[in-house]
Amino acid sequence: MKTKKKLLVTILIAALTMLASTVSVLAATKNPLAKMPRQVGSVASEINCVSVTNKTAFYTEAYNSKVSISVKNSNPKVADVQYYSTKLDVNGKLKNCGYFGVRYKKTGTTTITVTVKVNGKTYKRSCKYTFYKYTNPFKLFKKGNKNITAEFKSAPSASVYSDVKGKYSYRLKNGYKVTRILYWDQRFQGHEVKNISQVPSNPRRLYLTIENTKKNYLFTWVLS
Repeated sequence: MKTKKKLLVTILIAALTMLASTVSVLAATKNPLAKMPRQVGSVASEINCVSVTNKTAFYTEAYNSKVSISVKNSNPKVADVQYYSTKLDVNGKLKNCGYFGVRYKKTGTTTITVTVKVNGKTYKRSCKYTFYKYTNPFKLFKKGNKNITAEFKSAPSASVYSDVKGKYSYRLKNGYKVTRILYWDQRFQGHEVKNISQVPSNPRRLYLTIENTKKNYLFTWVLS
């Protein structure tokens, strides 16, 4: 009986060891580009810098092993691409990954093809980036009683109007929605809120991430 129990324990330990090894191998060989988008849109504006939020920047999965990355840009007249190997803090431990960021030059479309090598394997994925001409998404934007809608006619940025009392409020045109509201306080601390009424009257900066729901793209709008 004892011999059978020992045999069962030995088999169980062996099975668990094999399972652990399999999980380890699977984790090590996961596709570093699995979460890379296939299609991204944004606004052709200097304010819309390279951003993970707007999907114009991307970090690969992180590994203990070395990660190399290379990029091909089908239309350099539309956008520049910066890329390099770097490190990410994953649960307090630095791991290796690849990064690339796409910065617009003018309206138009380009396809970015990314190649990543890790653990002796090569992975490749492409994404089409389209940069659209900016149009004002607001029917109305106010601080207190001051209507500042016209300030955003040609670009998604304006002053915070620190000399004007009252809180911010807005109404969007059809086809737009705000997906994120973030402001910096006077100590440069960031705060994400759900409603613009929660933003104090004297932020150092105010960021709105706005989605064009008709063309399915995001862009950043800033008061600074």
